[in-house]
Amino acid sequence: MTTSRIAIADIGSNSARMVVVQRSGEFGLIPISESKVPLRLQRELDDYGELTAGAVQRLISVVQDFSAVAKSADSGELIAVATSAIRNTVSPENVVQQVKDATGVSLRVLSGQEEAAATFSGAISSLPVTDGAVIDIGGGSMEIVRFEGRVARHVVTLPLGALKLNDRFLSDDSASNKTLQKLSKHVTATLTEAGVEKLGPDAQVVGTGGTVRNAAKMDRRRSRNRFGRLHGHQISMTAFKPLLADLSVLSLAELRQVPGLNPERADSIVAGIAAVIVTVKHLQGDSMLVSGAGLREGLALQAFGVSDDRTDRLPVQSIRDMCSRFATWDSDRALHRAEIADRVSAVFDDIVSPDIAEALQLASELVDAGSAIDYYQRYASAALLVLKGNAGTLTHRQIALVSAICMAADRSTVKASAYGGEIDGDETDSIQKAGALLWLSDEIEMRMPVDQQEALRLIRPRHGNGDLRVSFPGATNWRPSSLLRYYKALFGGTIELADDQIG
Repeated sequence: MTTSRIAIADIGSNSARMVVVQRSGEFGLIPISESKVPLRLQRELDDYGELTAGAVQRLISVVQDFSAVAKSADSGELIAVATSAIRNTVSPENVVQQVKDATGVSLRVLSGQEEAAATFSGAISSLPVTDGAVIDIGGGSMEIVRFEGRVARHVVTLPLGALKLNDRFLSDDSASNKTLQKLSKHVTATLTEAGVEKLGPDAQVVGTGGTVRNAAKMDRRRSRNRFGRLHGHQISMTAFKPLLADLSVLSLAELRQVPGLNPERADSIVAGIAAVIVTVKHLQGDSMLVSGAGLREGLALQAFGVSDDRTDRLPVQSIRDMCSRFATWDSDRALHRAEIADRVSAVFDDIVSPDIAEALQLASELVDAGSAIDYYQRYASAALLVLKGNAGTLTHRQIALVSAICMAADRSTVKASAYGGEIDGDETDSIQKAGALLWLSDEIEMRMPVDQQEALRLIRPRHGNGDLRVSFPGATNWRPSSLLRYYKALFGGTIELADDQIG
């Protein structure tokens, strides 16, 4: 299937979600439309193990609405899948047929292995991870995928969903230590029986699903670290445990008022977080990296034909995927500017650290995308774009550095406090100077064709001195008065412009 837009509907145990996405670059996905409905199918089984008639009718209504959204967004065929709530009924084929008869949509019931594989693909597609385990906890089941070199090696699906665990162990209005201990022992025993092995020392635990996302939202509020998107947020075990302790003593009504917690998750969040803590501990992890993507994104990537075993998802490719949606972005010019920025930063390697030098290159590729928003404030626009856009495999620190450098190029003062702890206070001077170097690289790129790039010469008379000699054909015709003043204010030196190639 190779349409420009794809609609994916995921009928889960807790909720039904649909997203219409469009491909962007090599690995990027742009959301066009989205819809979510709480269904709670996990709790809609009758005494015979079938979905109740009312639940099936609500499901049909939801699928009809999803179809309307998909059609309005001009997507191709709606790809609709169902997971454990329907998979575990006595006769899932009956539900599939009823949905088909009423809506015309062919609902595909995924096996646990298929669900886990697609979730894994989506979850790690835009995270900087190589080895580890993906944990996806839904309402009815938990999937765990062990991976090495970004390739899935072992997949297991277990009956450890948040709603299922809550209904079995935490039926009271609040959870006691005794019931939580019983739940934890059950999860540990299930993991052990399934042969889930511990991770190596350099492996990472990645979490996805509603429980994980809500835990991350609450953690960000508690720590006041709300920098960047939820995607890529890291939760430590030292934060997970007190979060569970605080939530477990609250009534259902009180849980619905907790900042960051979706009220629809209030009746399953304690059991879900408890299961996550036990699972991360079993894997010998000390933290969890949150993925905002999962099953739907994985199915979309599969439908677009993006290979699961691609390992070249470097930060620069993520920037290019994000920029490729903007008409003003020119890949050749972006690469040209990045190469100039690389040469400029190399001259100032005593000032610009490797981290900041890499971020400077990434920022230089982003400039033209910023121009699509506002050419005259293209640096500030680029800074906002990398903060708010899908920055793919960039870490939160890389996002912070790129954004700060762009703001510095806009002549704004960089303050470490604006970046949620991702930037140290003693780095701001270097970042501010990197912003000036971005501005310089951009101005040079405007005046130097790609085929004349080898003619560029950058010389600092003395290492540690702020003076810089810039030479390329036609340089003496350039009158960058504002840039020269900004440079002198930051570096305490001057830029000499020359046409000759002596040096």
